[in-house]
Amino acid sequence: MKNVNILSVYTLLVGLIIILFPFISSVTKIDFLGGLGTEGSFFPAVLLTSIWLTVSILKKEKIIIPKNKSFLFLCIFLFYLILSGMIHLEDLFSLQYQGIVGYERYFQQMGSMLFYFLTALCVYNVFLKYEVNYRYLFQWSMYFSFVVAGGYSLIEVSAFLGSPAAQDLLVRIDGMFRVNSGGFYRLRSVAAEASFLGMYLGVVFPWILSGVFQYSAKGRMLCYFAFLYMLLMEFMTASRTGYVILLVEMLVWGYLFRSEIKKRKYIFFCSILLTILFIIGGGSLLKDWVMFSSVDIVGVLTSLIKDDTFYEVSNIARYGSQIAALQMFLDNPVVGVGFGLFGFHAADYYPSWAWISIEIINWGTNGIGASWPPAHGLYARIIGQ
Repeated sequence: MKNVNILSVYTLLVGLIIILFPFISSVTKIDFLGGLGTEGSFFPAVLLTSIWLTVSILKKEKIIIPKNKSFLFLCIFLFYLILSGMIHLEDLFSLQYQGIVGYERYFQQMGSMLFYFLTALCVYNVFLKYEVNYRYLFQWSMYFSFVVAGGYSLIEVSAFLGSPAAQDLLVRIDGMFRVNSGGFYRLRSVAAEASFLGMYLGVVFPWILSGVFQYSAKGRMLCYFAFLYMLLMEFMTASRTGYVILLVEMLVWGYLFRSEIKKRKYIFFCSILLTILFIIGGGSLLKDWVMFSSVDIVGVLTSLIKDDTFYEVSNIARYGSQIAALQMFLDNPVVGVGFGLFGFHAADYYPSWAWISIEIINWGTNGIGASWPPAHGLYARIIGQ
């Protein structure tokens, strides 16, 4: 009975981690937690890990260590991050940028990595010891997370279309968890930015659309209509990141499920026709949205490779940041500039042509209140640091 109760707690908390996933960098910031404290999933993850560690210690349960190459690589990576701090110990105490000292940034980033590591180990042990049906748990938690994100987006869509009641309600609810509410222009749901919502939709997309082949007729229809609503949400983010991710995923999904599509050709083509009609109908519905006339999906996608577009300055900032990270790596190929220290060195590595971007100027300004320099690429940031 005790095992059943603790399993229920573990299952609930793992589910909440996934359900609160759409709250990406949008929760009111707690300073000492850094960026990690702005993630909705962080809080149930902390509770889960704390309970698991406490139970394991009190009951003297053996912690199962994965014996595979992935876990070995992760341990080596963590060791290298610790070694990076030791090598750049002098820099950690001497570097200051935008009112932040190097060691503050390093320990925040290192604490985040250790927390991720511990949470992953916790979930691995819970699933293995209690034989949790993790696929079922993940899938239904993803569905509920979409209900949260999609339900909130309904209020946003109404606000975009000019409903005073929806606008007032949106501001009130935003004030409960956001740092600032922003305007009624691009759909972002419960995430901090529209591009973050676009990335979330990219994660939930395969779970929803794959349900078309898993359930009964009612379940398939529900998943399909959820997919159509997800397309509407993606469109209203006006996010290049979201558009590219969804396009690539749809192509990959079509290839992976090609045999299932062949078996259900009639249903597939009817779905395509219904999707086209939905897009046409959605276009007429959104004509009063202030961003509607400015969203050009083809133009947004081609803007990634063209220079003479509305997004040119943003492209320059992104490419300039990644080139800066690459140049850091070339100058320091073995030990980097130090884990978490990209922002302290970025201004010295931005290419000269990138300084025409207002974003680069903002990131390169060493003043309190300026935006912290991002690398705009996980791999670029890792090799640079």
